[in-house]
Amino acid sequence: MASALSLSTALSQNAGHPLPWPLVRDAIDAAFKAAYLELAPDSAPWPCDVVAAGAVRLRVREAAPPTPPEPQPVREGVTAEADLGVYELQELAETAADLLNIAAGYDIRFRLRIQVGGSESPPPEVVARLNERLVEVSKELKLT
Repeated sequence: MASALSLSTALSQNAGHPLPWPLVRDAIDAAFKAAYLELAPDSAPWPCDVVAAGAVRLRVREAAPPTPPEPQPVREGVTAEADLGVYELQELAETAADLLNIAAGYDIRFRLRIQVGGSESPPPEVVARLNERLVEVSKELKLT
């Protein structure tokens, strides 16, 4: 347990210079709002000015602060994902014009991931030759 004044003194010593009371008061307010600190039962009222800070008794909140919810990813539009073989990729390329017509007025984006090899990577000369061909499709396509 500590007083608001002793907390202000400790923070000032840590900073190497006196901190203005409004800054310390705002930090204590933020700790209350985040549920890290609470007033002790024998505390003077909060908020207060620096003169009364010695009578304000603070303690670490006994219960852990609530965990904020995980942010949900923003979903824009609809998506489909699948591993495609070369034949299926050719089929997709042939149907691209139809897909664009059906979805007229909506943006269609294709995200492509190319994987060559399984547990064993191809030799560097094969990767270099593949990259020479891939750059003809898009400068962003490069095997690493």
